Amino acid sequence: HTFTNVSGCDSVVTLHLTINTSSVAGLSVSATDSVVSYGSNTTLTVNGGSLGIGASWKWYKDSCGGTSIGSGSSITVTIDGNATYYVRAEGTCNTTNCVSKAINLVEEIGISFYPNPASNIIHFSTKGKNPNAVEIYNVMGQRLIVSNWKTEMNIAQLSRGNYFIKYVYADRTITQKLIVGN
Repeated sequence: HTFTNVSGCDSVVTLHLTINTSSVAGLSVSATDSVVSYGSNTTLTVNGGSLGIGASWKWYKDSCGGTSIGSGSSITVTIDGNATYYVRAEGTCNTTNCVSKAINLVEEIGISFYPNPASNIIHFSTKGKNPNAVEIYNVMGQRLIVSNWKTEMNIAQLSRGNYFIKYVYADRTITQKLIVGN
């Protein structure tokens, strides 16, 4: 642009203008798996949003701006319990609000009993959470025994034959076949 001063002389001014763009927050976070087993991996990806000048996606665990766990549009995490993961754009012009994804740990349950076939007492062995109750059914679906959780159960009153043991948890049931051979 050319300017004229009070004496009538011309001056040329050159202006270099840099406009930095701001980041736009992500819309959501997706995960390859959102319900996983302990020690497994899941990949988290920020969806939507855009990075401004000098910005990058920053990832946090348990709170926005809390424990930093990495950067980039995707990150792979090893699951060590239930957690919520957060991501936000951080850069020269601004820091956006976080978007988050909760990852829930599936509780692994393993349960078995011995001996099978059995005649008097059966013993239970569990991995993880114990059931609330144990029920025994005949092949007709009739419930014959109901018991609160114990590590063993007396089945001497059962006749020779096939039965089903049903382990009752708050959120699921597991059924196994029992053979009684008096």
